[in-house]
Amino acid sequence: MRHRPEEYPLMSAAHVIAGCDTETAQHLYFSKETALAGLPRHDLAAFFDAEGNKIGEVRIDDPEPGTSGDIVFGDEY
Repeated sequence: MRHRPEEYPLMSAAHVIAGCDTETAQHLYFSKETALAGLPRHDLAAFFDAEGNKIGEVRIDDPEPGTSGDIVFGDEY
């Protein structure tokens, strides 16, 4: 299933959002707004709670053909 990042539940639940390539975290985001701006540069997004526990991870996909060009989240890992 594909999701719009701004509507994805873990975007608001996460204390830290990591933008990742296929093997490692590349950048940490501490707010939903900065994550939304930076995530298009990454392949995956990982979500962490305030204790540092990973609460989810999704693939960042290119937009569907015919859409506005915004990224979408793919399947959760």
